[in-house]
Amino acid sequence: MSVSNSKFMGRIEVEFNQQNHAVVGGRGTGKSTILEYLRWGLCDQPVDNTDSDIAPVQIKRKKMIDDTLNKMDGEVIVMFLLNDVKHIIKRNSKTQEILLKIGDADFIQTTEQEVRNPFAVEAYSQKQLSSIGVRIEELKRFVELPIKQSLDQIRSDIRDTEAKIRTAYGKKIRKREIEIELAKYHLEITSLETQLATMRKALKGLSDSDQQIIKQKTQHDNEELIIENLKNNLTRVEELVGTLKSELDEGVGKPEDDLEVQNTALIKTIKRKYAAKFGDIRKQVAVLFDLFGSASLREIHDELKQWDKAKKDFDKKYEAAKAKAKVNQQQLKQIQAGEKRIAEIKKLQMANRNALTSLGETDTVYNDLRTKWNRSPRPKN
Repeated sequence: MSVSNSKFMGRIEVEFNQQNHAVVGGRGTGKSTILEYLRWGLCDQPVDNTDSDIAPVQIKRKKMIDDTLNKMDGEVIVMFLLNDVKHIIKRNSKTQEILLKIGDADFIQTTEQEVRNPFAVEAYSQKQLSSIGVRIEELKRFVELPIKQSLDQIRSDIRDTEAKIRTAYGKKIRKREIEIELAKYHLEITSLETQLATMRKALKGLSDSDQQIIKQKTQHDNEELIIENLKNNLTRVEELVGTLKSELDEGVGKPEDDLEVQNTALIKTIKRKYAAKFGDIRKQVAVLFDLFGSASLREIHDELKQWDKAKKDFDKKYEAAKAKAKVNQQQLKQIQAGEKRIAEIKKLQMANRNALTSLGETDTVYNDLRTKWNRSPRPKN
């Protein structure tokens, strides 16, 4: 460890023994200071909670760093070996910059947490050691530090499962809401259709052919709803295919080329096989994507034009038939309002059914995640 400058010790150079090292000196000669510089250089135990029972120790250490290093623009450099690989950490007290160098690589900028994760320090002052048995946080740190990486992985898995459970529960609730809405819409449509049928029968002054046209109104509205739903479904599938095509075009399936391997020839063959498979997939997806082009959809568009013409012709006949009815204007407005509301509800029903399809088996997904959660170990934070 080297310290560029400090308030009362000046420049410090210490080469520690790889197995065991003792710092000996009189009172006030800087023994604890050297160890605190080492801990600070390795980003050990920052002051992250002033209510903690070890906060006084942390605050005292921070004050010592501020008083002896910051005021002198001191920099701490810690060099150590892990499996014969040199690691260097540079920490500047003025800029708060932390740099890390591993082996022959260049220095990279990093953070305290990124240093602590792979290079956890199990360090205690004399007062901390004497308080391990009575301070919960110190005892917890003493027990957990040797298995920190395993605990971090468990916590990460738990957070991932927790997030998935929240999402799955949200979808589960949304599915129930949609089902309730569909039931409500069904009742409303049943009521409105019955009312409209009664009001249409009550129309006076209509010939048999006009009455027949009035009765066909619901069927034509259903046709419009079916076509609208088909268009929406096709658009949704087109978006899915487009997303898949974009991901494949951006390099999904391309192997890493900068990794060293032992079985070079075999890995090269495997890569080639996978590349060929992804190439086939790209070709098939491109074929799918072309199905949404104007040329491929020409026949559908031609049929839709015929239906549009038939619908417009019917609408004219329907409006003409209604105009012949010897009823007041208010009743006609009620019929039109009912027809409009039914059309709106049926569109909402279609949208809700599509949403249910997208949500999938929410109960199964949620229950599986809950089972995983109940079986997983959950260390306390």
